[in-house]
Parts: sequence; C-alpha cells; structure tokens
Amino acid sequence: MRKSLLLMLVLALALLVLVGCGKSDNAPFIDDDSSDLMIQENLPDLGGGPLLLVDGIYYQGTNTVVNDYLGETSQMPEIIGSVSPDSYPEKNGESNFGCEGAHYTYCTDGVAVELGDQFILFRSTYE
Repeated sequence: MRKSLLLMLVLALALLVLVGCGKSDNAPFIDDDSSDLMIQENLPDLGGGPLLLVDGIYYQGTNTVVNDYLGETSQMPEIIGSVSPDSYPEKNGESNFGCEGAHYTYCTDGVAVELGDQFILFRSTYE
C-alpha cells in the first residue's frame, strides 16, 4: 500500500515537472487583451518586405514563386484588410501591402500568397 502511494506521488511529481507550470518566459506570442488573437512577440523588421499575419505569426514576402499545386483558390482564405506599409498587421489575414481579396494558403516553406497570376512565398519570421 505504501509503495503504491509513494509510486503515485513520484509519478505525479514527474508529470508536474514535465508539463511545467505557468507561462514560459520565452513564449513566442503575446496575449492582446483586446482580442482573442495571440500575436508573435518578436516583431520583424518593417523594411524587410511585405508582411501578412496568419494565425498570430508574421510572414514576410520573398521574391520566390511557388510552383507547387496548392489547391483550388475557392477553398483558400483571403486577405481581409490592410494597414499602411509602415505598420504591423493586427488581425489574422491582414497585410501591410494591400491586396485585399487575394488568396493565401500554407505551403511547405511558409505561406503562399496569390499576387496577380502567381503565388509568392512568404516565410515565417518567428524564430
């Protein structure tokens, strides 16, 4: 009886150590009290290229064309709004380069954004 109680106590302590308590100091997101969206804490350089906010992560534009088949655009989310080029998007699906209504989707190396008749790779700025 004592051995099983001791074993349960040891397992409970081990679980507590593995899971941890509270919020990590190096968490990549900040909780904005004004919304339910968790936004990446380490902000990318605004001069590094256009930004799109997707699921709380900033994705920065590259000059790489994505040639993979990405699916039907009718099933993809759209850029819902934009802020000025010298500002950070604050809502999911918002950009700082305009193009409202353009489709985007996850791809192997980040997010592919439909710009004109091609998809351009946007890479995560989260490190």
